[in-house]
Amino acid sequence: MTYAISQLLAPKTILKAISQLDLPGTSLQTLFGWGLGGTNIARQGGRTFSYDVFNVTRKVATGRVPAQALAVAKPQAVRGVSATFPRAAEKISLLDEELLNRRPIGGPDSGLDRSEVFVTRQEAYLAQRFANLIEFQTAAMFRGQYSYTSDGDLLRHGFTGGDTTIAYQVPAGNLNQLDMLGTGNILNADWATAGTDIPAQLHAINAAMIQLTGMGLAHVIVTSAGWQKVVNNTKVQQQP
Repeated sequence: MTYAISQLLAPKTILKAISQLDLPGTSLQTLFGWGLGGTNIARQGGRTFSYDVFNVTRKVATGRVPAQALAVAKPQAVRGVSATFPRAAEKISLLDEELLNRRPIGGPDSGLDRSEVFVTRQEAYLAQRFANLIEFQTAAMFRGQYSYTSDGDLLRHGFTGGDTTIAYQVPAGNLNQLDMLGTGNILNADWATAGTDIPAQLHAINAAMIQLTGMGLAHVIVTSAGWQKVVNNTKVQQQP
């Protein structure tokens, strides 16, 4: 290969390292505290786990006339839920012969990577891949399921279209238009219509959640397109 004198003798200056892609984000896993380094994580060994369900009750104690023995109440039922942890395991092979004479990423070409910037950035890249997987599976939870396709030893994920479907066992009434109580769809009008009563729908969702679980609505997650519909909604604009 032939180079011109101007190419051989021209000084080369590396200004900085940039990324042409933005990290998809970890907003969902941060909300629930179960991302990498999250606070809502219990470390344990093994591939399977289970937890017991012991619900509170809405029933009131029975009255009893004076001088009579105590009424007998049945013990609260206990049930269990079992599941399997999804597994992700990756590595990056970095050979010594490729690292010894490498300059730092974003650094001058006249110096060697003494601080192992390249290795550190590869570690961060690998961590991002795992964070992206957690974010994907969290987003899939809101959709009710995701799927994967087996490719040798690899499992390639997607929201739909895979060979195997992983269902989160979200009740059917809590999906789509939210027929949560079996009395009709709560989301009975499109948010794209400015006159849709979004506050009334949210209050109805809150009431249904309290009836079903005793816990009210705490967070509403929408896309940027969905948020634009909210701010353009006339009922929302009329709220004090």
